[in-house]
Amino acid sequence: MRVTYTPEGQEPQSWTFDPKRVRQAEAEMMEKRSGLRWDDFVVETKAQRASALRVLLWHLTRRQHPALRFEDTPDFYMGEMAVTLDLGE
Repeated sequence: MRVTYTPEGQEPQSWTFDPKRVRQAEAEMMEKRSGLRWDDFVVETKAQRASALRVLLWHLTRRQHPALRFEDTPDFYMGEMAVTLDLGE
């Protein structure tokens, strides 16, 4: 899936997110933050549920900023996040 974050007044940021290519430790942290089992988290992300998108944005942003705390994840407008699914999804 393609995840695009376009914060107001800034350049869009885009990532490819493949749930099958997430390390166990990262998946566990995302489960803890979302309160969902991994499979449910993936479903909620595809459905663009607000809490799942926030955890996903935190995860993707941490790739460039490893010290980013979950609490410091931007409070985005829902229209600033977009999830585009591949044909197989």
